Amino acid sequence: MRFTDFSVLPMCVLKDEFKDGQRFGAVSFNDVFKPSPKLLPRMLGGEFVFTKYHFHDGVEIILIEDGEATAVIGNKAYKVRKGDLVISNPYEAHGLYLDSSRARFQRSCIIFNPRDIFPLSKTETVFDGLRQLRFQNCIRGGGRGGALSECIRKMVRIAKRRSESATVEEISTLMEFYSLAIKEGAVRDSVGENPYRRDFVTKIADYVNENLLEHITASTAAEYCKYSPEHFCRLFKACFGTTFIDYVNSCRLKLAKDKIDRGEICKVAELAQASGYSNPNYFASLFKRSVGITPSKYIEKVRNKNEV
Repeated sequence: MRFTDFSVLPMCVLKDEFKDGQRFGAVSFNDVFKPSPKLLPRMLGGEFVFTKYHFHDGVEIILIEDGEATAVIGNKAYKVRKGDLVISNPYEAHGLYLDSSRARFQRSCIIFNPRDIFPLSKTETVFDGLRQLRFQNCIRGGGRGGALSECIRKMVRIAKRRSESATVEEISTLMEFYSLAIKEGAVRDSVGENPYRRDFVTKIADYVNENLLEHITASTAAEYCKYSPEHFCRLFKACFGTTFIDYVNSCRLKLAKDKIDRGEICKVAELAQASGYSNPNYFASLFKRSVGITPSKYIEKVRNKNEV
């Protein structure tokens, strides 16, 4: 693959060409585009992985310029062909697959983070709605898709020129894309910023709460969410700010502390088992690290407080 940098706005612009059985491309990377360092080699919808299954915090818009492919977004597959648009919203896992490594296929792609394009303000502005906007994942060519596709082609042409006026042209074209998407009904309803995060957080929090006393690991949780362990762990850390095992421990230790505060259990071994731990010593070590004192001393402290 041959790469040549171009793009003025904080975005990634890609343009692929397929000639004589070889692929060529031009691409510009920046801080907006942060794919996982361990992209998942999941084979879905085709024999050849063109873009491995991954996710990032930006919007990714792909225009199929030629050929056919299978786009997988959030475990749903779309057969796409020339003229179709494939859009992945922030934190939506996605991948692109071809029937073979020599399949005739070309794309144009724009990746950007809405938070970098539409500025934050102390007062409510129209940009707040645009930052939270979520697109439909697959928009077929022709009709509304034709005008949206032309916006992507225009942005690629602008980026290639790298002129001083390109920044104004790029942002106006992106605004045109947003305007057309809203007008043509190519957007989805959303509540708050990063609804994908919200849905994931709710789903996994409920799962942990319902299975807190069972043997749960990142692998079992990943299987429940239908993700690979690597993808699940990365998404969990991005959403919760901690590892899955640390989150589970914090929930179990909170449960143990609440039981002590309510005077339900007075023996450490029983408390460990009632909180999802089979090893009392391991439980005691985690409890002390979290609360600052051993569970037996905390039990004594609460008992003395209640007697007073």
